[in-house]
Amino acid sequence: MIADVIFYIGKINTLPVRNYRTDIIVEGIEDSYWGITFTDIDLSDFDVGCIAEIKFTFRPKHYAEVSIGQTFKIMEGANQVGEGKILFIETE
Repeated sequence: MIADVIFYIGKINTLPVRNYRTDIIVEGIEDSYWGITFTDIDLSDFDVGCIAEIKFTFRPKHYAEVSIGQTFKIMEGANQVGEGKILFIETE
């Protein structure tokens, strides 16, 4: 998947890099606390959007459950550290 993401200043200690693993909650999908891995990300600063390549870490079936334009919260445990919007979906 390709997404436009932003990470909030003060919510996470370091900028995420390639292979950063975390979770997302997808808007409009109940119980969607899903594991993801950032396979490509070049983030220059907090509170600045960037394009990232993301894959679902554990369940490829989730690709069929999301859609282009859908938004999601980027989570670290119970804390929202950022957000994103799906721009492109390619299944593995």
